[in-house]
Amino acid sequence: DLVVLLDAGLDDTARYALEKWRGVDNGFAIYVNAHQPLKDKTAYLCRSPAEIIRLARELVQAGNRIAIVGDFSDKPGAKHRISTFVSTLSEDVKMEHIVTLHSGNSREETQQEIILQPEKHLLQKLEDGMQVFIASPSITAGWDYLGTEEQHFEYVLGYYPNGVLTAPE
Repeated sequence: DLVVLLDAGLDDTARYALEKWRGVDNGFAIYVNAHQPLKDKTAYLCRSPAEIIRLARELVQAGNRIAIVGDFSDKPGAKHRISTFVSTLSEDVKMEHIVTLHSGNSREETQQEIILQPEKHLLQKLEDGMQVFIASPSITAGWDYLGTEEQHFEYVLGYYPNGVLTAPE
């Protein structure tokens, strides 16, 4: 029998221990995930809402299409509101080119289409001129949008002020 261990957090020490435990027996295999998500990319660390809004404005003013994802809200009384981002970014981008997806609008037709078929509908939105996509927290379960060579987000900004989806530093 062949035993396959799949663990995204398998570090070199654990792998070494498993290889020693395995010995000369080929009863199980170890596959190393060498994916480097930030390879050839630049990462910025923003410590405040003002910083990330400033960075987002700089990026859209330069003609980039951006996605902002995170665990902020648009509920009344929320400290970090999506509507603040939309209001500020609308100074640089037409409102019809900003699309949001959050718990307050996730039942609307357009947002349901994006949730159910992100590849198809985000691609269509980009082709139609979308410059800013803001999503929170509707996508915390996770899904992928890979885009195409012509239609993609040049930058994806993560905004996690509440620590809900944030690993400790």
